[in-house]
Amino acid sequence: MKKLSFAAGVSAIALAATTIIPVAGVFATTATYDGTNNIVTLQRTVSGVSNPVTNTFTYTITNTEKPEGATVTGAPTSASIAFNGSESVATGSAVKTTTIDFANADFSKPGDYTWTISETGTGNTANYPIDTADNDYTVIVSVRNVLDGDNVPTGAYTGSLILKNKAGTKVDTATWTSAASLTYISATAKTTGNLAETDQCFAYTLTIPATGSVNAGDKFTINNTSTCTGSDTEVTAGTAATIYLKHGDAITVGQKDGTNELPVGASYTWTKASDTSTGYTNKIDGTTAATITKTTVAVSDDNFNTANVTAFENNKDADPQTGIITNIWFYIILLTIGAFGIFFIIARRKKEDEEE
Repeated sequence: MKKLSFAAGVSAIALAATTIIPVAGVFATTATYDGTNNIVTLQRTVSGVSNPVTNTFTYTITNTEKPEGATVTGAPTSASIAFNGSESVATGSAVKTTTIDFANADFSKPGDYTWTISETGTGNTANYPIDTADNDYTVIVSVRNVLDGDNVPTGAYTGSLILKNKAGTKVDTATWTSAASLTYISATAKTTGNLAETDQCFAYTLTIPATGSVNAGDKFTINNTSTCTGSDTEVTAGTAATIYLKHGDAITVGQKDGTNELPVGASYTWTKASDTSTGYTNKIDGTTAATITKTTVAVSDDNFNTANVTAFENNKDADPQTGIITNIWFYIILLTIGAFGIFFIIARRKKEDEEE
């Protein structure tokens, strides 16, 4: 088996815009790589994000064509691009690159060798789907004999590498893109009861821990149109945010300029202290609770999933005072007895008059 040589002795690397000129000892290519001309750059973009991304995308590199009877070893068969939460999302997208290197490939004979590069996996399918546009790329390595002055093969090989997209056009970089599939949560508030005041504000606490797809320091927008004052405008992962709501208020958490921010499966906890000192009873999602603590997870958006909605109710009811009720009945009874007494007296006198 002969190895594609990258030995010294190369005097120049020829790069042409329309043709590829094989140069002994290296890959010569029209693409812009890292200067060794055997490296392919892969780039991954996650769009529609306002918080850093933590996810790994994987790629399969498959040798699809080679000369009849030829073998090739040492070529890359897989790759991955790992987002570790440090990539900038200032533009609403996170971008990361990696490279694959064909320098260690061994080719048994001259000819054209072809590989297909496909995005085949993601660590978090719910939030960071793979590029579903059938977006494969093709690497073609053209292996040729190195000839001596008499045009006779010397026993060494030279090679050139090009990268093509699905349409067959030569490109510099293999790129994949998909939008993050995130979600948001919501809460509503109402005040009920015959002693309730609908303009009274109540304090709620929201906590989103930094676990799973949520990174420490991630921030989620609180869209609150309530006239109550003092509410936080965002909640930071791992830090409690305070939100004030009154009757008729509704808020969302995890939406910014129409883009969802909250990962599906992110845990969140609503809490509300007891208001029995002011005569109010807490209710959450229709259930009475002295002190509210609701921990659940954000589910898929589904435009919009009602499982992400929390309903708060503050109720204050009271019956009229018992003494007032008793006094009223006392007088009613007296009046009833008096009416019967008067009727009895009148009826008796009438009877006596008739007997006389």
